[in-house]
Amino acid sequence: ACVLGWMRRAPFVFEVRDLWPQTLIDIGALPERSITARVLASMELFLYRRARAVVSLLPGAPDYIAGRGIPREKISYIPNGIAPGHPAVSAIAGDTEQLLGRIAEWHRAGLTVAGYVGSHGRANGLDTLVRAAHELQARGERRFAFVFVGEGPEKAACQRLAAESGLANVLFWCAVPKREVPAVLAALDVLLFCLRDVPVFRYGLSSNKLFDYLASGRPVVAACAVAGNPVAASGAGVCVPPETPGAVAEALLEVAALGAAGRTTLGQRGQRWVNEHHHSAVLATRFLDVLTEARG
Repeated sequence: ACVLGWMRRAPFVFEVRDLWPQTLIDIGALPERSITARVLASMELFLYRRARAVVSLLPGAPDYIAGRGIPREKISYIPNGIAPGHPAVSAIAGDTEQLLGRIAEWHRAGLTVAGYVGSHGRANGLDTLVRAAHELQARGERRFAFVFVGEGPEKAACQRLAAESGLANVLFWCAVPKREVPAVLAALDVLLFCLRDVPVFRYGLSSNKLFDYLASGRPVVAACAVAGNPVAASGAGVCVPPETPGAVAEALLEVAALGAAGRTTLGQRGQRWVNEHHHSAVLATRFLDVLTEARG
């Protein structure tokens, strides 16, 4: 894109979704002094300097980018968002239909169903949620069921941990089509979000799944240390420190004790907040303003 912009005399705009290579370094996937890290850091700085405008999805990223010597006036923060309303799904079949059936069975048994929908990656730290399920079971709490929907490199390890812990009512499910995600979220009682305790998250996060969570109108239990945490900002749930299974277990007990009406109140707070602050039409206007100014 940078070369094409130069060839066609068009402004080059650089959108930053993750702070690479810093994220890879902080999660331990890339040694800081390795050749690869130094090459990526050089590319990163080159692109920052060449760009007419830099757009970041992370609220704290302008501080990081400005710290690399880039003028702050050419850096803009525009996060991810949601489309106005979720499209109706006319028919759900196959794997998703079976998943919804399992959740319905748990509901008929009187269980509170908590779920995670998204990538099972290294940065997510889903073992925290599996350990929270074990914590509840160890306390004799049998009124919860857990659903993990998605794929990723850490899924097998989480499945092994659940099996070794002898967990009942824990289900790992394959990824579902994006258009069917709203139906899955709507079927759950509590939504789960977590991240590892990684320094780079102090610059914030712009997680599509977290905005989908809030748009669903369901309460969220979030275990993370993220600047500008949308769950805390919206009041849509309970936030606990990262990598604290015991705190997640306590948060789930707290949300369950609210009853259906209390959970609906929390979920509606998140729904109102995400529509007000992360509506795609508002964000698109801000992005267009950046492009217009870059064009000069």
